Amino acid sequence: MLEKILEIQNFYVKDQGVEVLKKFCVILHKEEVITIVGQDGSGKNAIIDGLIGNLPASGKLIHIGQILHFNLLDFKKNKIEIVDQKLRLFGNLTVSQNLFLHISFYRKFQFFYHWKDNNEQTKKNPKKFQSEIGSKYKSKESYFRRKKKFSIC
Repeated sequence: MLEKILEIQNFYVKDQGVEVLKKFCVILHKEEVITIVGQDGSGKNAIIDGLIGNLPASGKLIHIGQILHFNLLDFKKNKIEIVDQKLRLFGNLTVSQNLFLHISFYRKFQFFYHWKDNNEQTKKNPKKFQSEIGSKYKSKESYFRRKKKFSIC
């Protein structure tokens, strides 16, 4: 049997004081990929928002035997990524680079990571990147609550 990587036990999430998710449990083994699907209002976003600390949550989150807090920074520190259904990808980056793009944001609170070629590409063609990822956000104001909102200057 494959090693347990992530386990969520008795997970409850509240939104504006109302319990929107209760008794959610899941176990993820090494090399497994999960997808959360469901109708509108079924709790998909509540799961993610609770896990990353956007909504009040309770329960246990265990990553390779270690209990984690429900916040995005703990996820990043443990190299856990949540890929949004409206993911914005950079064509000149590998899958791994796209997934872990914003880890460097938290390292020294500088947005741009060390891949020189991508930085140069962005400088050459900023309108292309701005249109793909939204023009109303500046890099210093960026945050990665749901991997939807970031931009490159």
